[in-house]
Amino acid sequence: MNEDFRLRPDFAHHRKTRRLMKLCGAEGVINLLELLGYVTHYRPNGDLSGMSVDDIEMSSMWDGEPGKFLSSLLQCGFVDGEDMAYCIHDWAEHNPYQAKAQERSEIARANAKKRWDKRKEYANKNATAMQTDATCINDSKTKFKEFIISLIAEYNRVLPMCRKMDYQFLGQEVFWIKEIWKVFPESQDLPFWTEIFEEVLKSDWLRSKTSFPFLVTLDRIKEIKAGKYQEAEKKQKQSRFDQPKQERNYPDAPQKLGLSLKKHNPKEIGQLP
Repeated sequence: MNEDFRLRPDFAHHRKTRRLMKLCGAEGVINLLELLGYVTHYRPNGDLSGMSVDDIEMSSMWDGEPGKFLSSLLQCGFVDGEDMAYCIHDWAEHNPYQAKAQERSEIARANAKKRWDKRKEYANKNATAMQTDATCINDSKTKFKEFIISLIAEYNRVLPMCRKMDYQFLGQEVFWIKEIWKVFPESQDLPFWTEIFEEVLKSDWLRSKTSFPFLVTLDRIKEIKAGKYQEAEKKQKQSRFDQPKQERNYPDAPQKLGLSLKKHNPKEIGQLP
């Protein structure tokens, strides 16, 4: 909706205005401004079609002789046309911005509809994506739970001598396994863990220490994959075999025990008091 309209700078001194003042007085000019204000708001294209003489004069706030004001406007050239088909003279030329208000409104309405359609489309896509993500998350949670249950069953099968594990007692081990997944993508398959458990079987130390929480840490898996425990045990066994046997000759033992090893002459034995 328009908020204002334009007037020529010489409107007050223009011959049309002076003629209108002569026919209707100064109040007639004010009524003309009232009509132009009405047209700006409700007939922005300047077309008064469908409005009778009374309608136009009522919109102009004219209180004088009926028909006189519109007749004066027609004589002065402010209004063109005939009964029920009047229009403001050269309205689009003098007020082009106001004349295109309806066109601008339709363009703005169309643009707003496009924006809302895009927002709806984007919202629908997001909703579909969120539903898909939620489904994927639920599926991934289900698959991860199934994997953990299978992993624990494999651990209990391969390492029956170690402490048993149950799914319901899992805690931070879940996060550790996810970290292992990131470093070792192949750990998402059960054969990877079977190989780890079989490596534990080869190490006496690991077998004696291993529990499920002890085993499923990233550092422990790295050490097992690197063969750290196997090499350590081999070195320990090799050092035992290579160590030379010590002779059981302890010459200083009697002195350390406070004993005297002085040899006695047998002849002197009988002379002992």
